[in-house]
Amino acid sequence: MVEAYSSLAVNLPNIGNVSSSNDSSVSKTVSSRDPRKDYIKIANSRAVFEQVAEKVGISVEDTGEPKIKTDNDSTTITFEVEGASPKEAHQKSLAFYQVLNQEISRLREVELERRKREIEKTLEGTRQRMNLAQKKLDDYQARSALISEKQYQNLLERIKQLRDQQAELQVQKQGVDNILQQLSSALNLSSVEVTEAY
Repeated sequence: MVEAYSSLAVNLPNIGNVSSSNDSSVSKTVSSRDPRKDYIKIANSRAVFEQVAEKVGISVEDTGEPKIKTDNDSTTITFEVEGASPKEAHQKSLAFYQVLNQEISRLREVELERRKREIEKTLEGTRQRMNLAQKKLDDYQARSALISEKQYQNLLERIKQLRDQQAELQVQKQGVDNILQQLSSALNLSSVEVTEAY
């Protein structure tokens, strides 16, 4: 069996974070089991016998139960199949192998689809909580006159423009002061007298 555990965490800067997890205590027990036991159970199922019988062209009763052995020192599973002839034994063993692989693949697909649905369900729940959190943030910003990141950037840009204008005006003032200084020197007048003359 496959362990059924999922976890999701999302962190959005300046907004907040949301996390979700789905843990099944049953799955923790199941995941510590030897998966070979599940394979043996599948191999001995009626559905497998029926498919083997169909592939070989014999009755379900004539398929006979395979002798299944496991080696404790490895992950190997050994199947022994008997038949009325060596050819039939070979056909049955090949059919058992093919059907067992197909059944395991089918069960994996079912499990993956179940996991996918669980993840989608978790993501949808998280998406809903994030939308709710964003709505609460928007409502709070509207009530408290907080500004958005874009508004903040626009405000900073406007402040920068005003500082640039101030610096430009300062340069212009310096230029005018220099002209007044030159005129007063050339005319032998004080800067107050030059200013009054204009």
